[in-house]
Amino acid sequence: MDRVRYIVMNPFRLLYIWMLLGILTGCDLLESEKGEEQEKQIKTEIRKEVSPDTQEATLIVDKEKQELIGLQVEAAVEKEVEKTFKSFGKVIPKVQAEAEVSSPVAGRITPESLRLIPQIGAQVEEGQVLAQVEQVLNAPEKIQMDVDTRKVEADIAQAKEEMDVYQAEYVRAKGLYEEHVAPLKRVQEAELAYRLAEIKYKNALQQKKIYTSANHGNNNQIRQFPIKAPITGTITLADVTAGQQVDTSQNLFTIVNLSVVWVEAQLFEEHLKYVPRIKKARITFMPFPEEVFEGELMYVGDMISPETRTLQLIFEVKNPDRRLKLGMQADVDIPLGEKIQAVTIPASAVLEEGGKKLVFVRIAPDKFVTRYVTFFSREGTQVALTQGVKPGEEVVTLGAQELLAENLKYRISVAD
Repeated sequence: MDRVRYIVMNPFRLLYIWMLLGILTGCDLLESEKGEEQEKQIKTEIRKEVSPDTQEATLIVDKEKQELIGLQVEAAVEKEVEKTFKSFGKVIPKVQAEAEVSSPVAGRITPESLRLIPQIGAQVEEGQVLAQVEQVLNAPEKIQMDVDTRKVEADIAQAKEEMDVYQAEYVRAKGLYEEHVAPLKRVQEAELAYRLAEIKYKNALQQKKIYTSANHGNNNQIRQFPIKAPITGTITLADVTAGQQVDTSQNLFTIVNLSVVWVEAQLFEEHLKYVPRIKKARITFMPFPEEVFEGELMYVGDMISPETRTLQLIFEVKNPDRRLKLGMQADVDIPLGEKIQAVTIPASAVLEEGGKKLVFVRIAPDKFVTRYVTFFSREGTQVALTQGVKPGEEVVTLGAQELLAENLKYRISVAD
């Protein structure tokens, strides 16, 4: 009775007992929640089963974990696809799309050119003045100018004659091709020769204008000549400053138009029989692996490389946003004009590890294995395989990166 009275009469002790009971109860709840969390984590963990015979790891991924990583699969399909040849290539400038610009006369870059000279990377338009060069002509130089003018007039006549000949051949080759008498290659070569002759003729006309302008001045008059951009494009070289002395042999600017580029590819000698059927190519670049660029055949070489035993092919590719840069490496799929049966899967299912391509195949609702694959063509978002996956097998299209990471962790643990 006295003990009960003591507890009642000491409220602080009573409060202490209540606090102690609360803490103990809270600890039990925390332990319970922690246990549930651990159980949930174990349940959603990706685990492995290893075959004692092949040592192949099977990844076990329960339904909850699949939902957590957004895992999706798609069945492989066998269908008729175009037979292709895989080649390598690189981006080169198109003919007429690269120009080196020099001064039309020997002289000095004017101080006023400081506001005209474009920086590297600047976009310029055809005919845009890039700089001004000034020149003082004395009597002997005036006589030499007259001699040069007559020479330019002769060059114009010769260039015009060559251009007319090549233009006639180009028109004739187009007509024969349309009548299925001449191959496309003949048309392409004739067009290339005509375009080059046309450039030569226009350059000669421009030189004549410059000399004519200079001849209109007095013997000792200072005359200025504009240095103009011959094409529209991007400045890739600007080696000129105000006040600099220049002559006609110096390359002051380089301009490249990348709105359309060429991709140079190689065709092995054993595939030469397919050349008449080649019209286009599907081209991919490392920085844009999911995007396929279409290339149109522009030129077929005439000589087999003695080192590589390959033939040069050139494809034209549209590049309006200028993402493709000169020298960029390319993977080129060249259709060979034949149809074959092949297993196709989404390109998003293909991963790369150690230089090899692989996919994850679902062999049970919660089990996945690694398969190494090889493929010979790509059409849009699909790739055609030569081995690795059978028709109807399901490959992982989303969430494969998470499976690859788990597979890598397993290999590292085994190595340790």
